[in-house]
Amino acid sequence: MMLNVNIRIIPKRKYFIFIFAYYWIMMIFKLLKTTLFTVLVWASTCLYAQDSTLLVCNYPDFDASISFFDVDQSENIYIVDQSSTLTKMDIQGNLKGSFNYALYGTLTSISVLNPMKIMLFYKESGILLFLNDDLVPITKPFELLDKNYQNITCAVFTGSDQIVLYEPYESKIVILDFNGNEISKNQLSFEQFSPFTLIPNSSKGFVFQDSINGLFFFNSFGSFEKQLFILTPSTIQISGDVVAYFENGNWNEYNMKMLSQNQLEMQKLIPNTVNIQKIIKTKNHFIGINVTGKLFICEKNF
Repeated sequence: MMLNVNIRIIPKRKYFIFIFAYYWIMMIFKLLKTTLFTVLVWASTCLYAQDSTLLVCNYPDFDASISFFDVDQSENIYIVDQSSTLTKMDIQGNLKGSFNYALYGTLTSISVLNPMKIMLFYKESGILLFLNDDLVPITKPFELLDKNYQNITCAVFTGSDQIVLYEPYESKIVILDFNGNEISKNQLSFEQFSPFTLIPNSSKGFVFQDSINGLFFFNSFGSFEKQLFILTPSTIQISGDVVAYFENGNWNEYNMKMLSQNQLEMQKLIPNTVNIQKIIKTKNHFIGINVTGKLFICEKNF
């Protein structure tokens, strides 16, 4: 009889212990869930507050009207004015140097991916020239016409220390090394291909931007990789997997890996007194020129 009683009591104890443990586990789970929800709400509120905070903008002391500009990875700003003078400025607006050689004609584009090897391209005279970080020439002028590279409309210096040239009449890519020696020459067969700029990307290749057909990505060997149908007359930025550009008052970012797009209304961040013509985003700043060709530098107001 005692044996039967003991056999019945032991399962009931286990059952009550299980119920008690389950109850406390559920209570702890609910507490963690509530805490996590509170943290997420707080974090999203902080993020929204940061995104909705106006940027503080200042206008560096630079009187000349700007034709175009670019920014290197250290947030140094390279300004080309209407007299084709190249001026270097740090992110605080301090002038660091300038370069101009009127005999070369109009300065068409600059490549600042490597600030120790800044490439200047003068399309009219067919001249390439490299400067160091003090804007002092480190090479003799490379005369494209003398090397039989005719009608070059776009040129860029890539992260793999290569010069990429585009000749539109034969739709041809020419790749040179830093010393001007030819590495390869590739014929393109795209229909209605009319790129207006060449852009280096972080994978050491380069990208053609075409206002009709979008973006054409090439590797460092000059081989075509992919086409991205982003159609905009605005010059794009490429940073890792993100393609970014300013258009119609909005800053647009497209992530090629995640296939996602974000859009930011710049008027909500930048004061109304800044009428943006072109803008570049760095890690900590927005740098741009307004409709009158005046440079401005904006940073977060916190």
